[in-house]
Amino acid sequence: MIADKVTFCIFDGIISETATILPAARLIALARKHNIKIMIDGAHCIGQIPVDLKSLDPDFYCSNLHKWLCADKGCAFLYVKKEHQKVIRPLTISHGYPGGFQSEFLWCATNDYGSFLSLTAALNFYKGVGPEKIAERNHDLVIKAARHCAQVWKTQLLCKEELYASMVTIELPPIKDIEVSGGGAFKLKLFLLEKYNVMGQFIFIRGKLYIRISAQLYNEMSDYERIAEIIQLIRSD
Repeated sequence: MIADKVTFCIFDGIISETATILPAARLIALARKHNIKIMIDGAHCIGQIPVDLKSLDPDFYCSNLHKWLCADKGCAFLYVKKEHQKVIRPLTISHGYPGGFQSEFLWCATNDYGSFLSLTAALNFYKGVGPEKIAERNHDLVIKAARHCAQVWKTQLLCKEELYASMVTIELPPIKDIEVSGGGAFKLKLFLLEKYNVMGQFIFIRGKLYIRISAQLYNEMSDYERIAEIIQLIRSD
């Protein structure tokens, strides 16, 4: 039985490679049913999809705020359910010890907390534009872009459209001099950056190469039309 062997599990809120949304609420409920502690890695969630920690009620939750909320790099948070806080310690024991969870994490040695000062501006911008408007606009754009790329390359999306938020993973056609492997994905990434000044996230999944595209407020359809055209130029079939 699963409950006899597992005491702790970690799931992504949105899987980085495939860009698909996982059903966090269902996973948390399943873990709790079997008395398993659960952590949700929501690195790509905040700013892409609604996150209500009170409703989700995970044991642990972490997320970056620089990816989709547009705060400064290094701005992130760790949520720990109250009942677990007494056993969680920072990696660096500093002068806050042993004052409890908040005190011990408040100031860990010589960490630079400057990135957290960007959070107010990021939240004000996010709320000013409107979370729902941002999510809808980015989702619509990335789906339109993914359909365009798949049509041009005569390939397909990795998963159903409803499983995506502001990122989509699309199958690539065969590419000249690029091996279908993890190394090939990295080589293609460097090649496009050096030759075309284009950054893409290329991934090897189950014997195929994919590209993960993203949409943020500063993107427009021409960005994706360009990557579609470049891939067409270097494809091998």
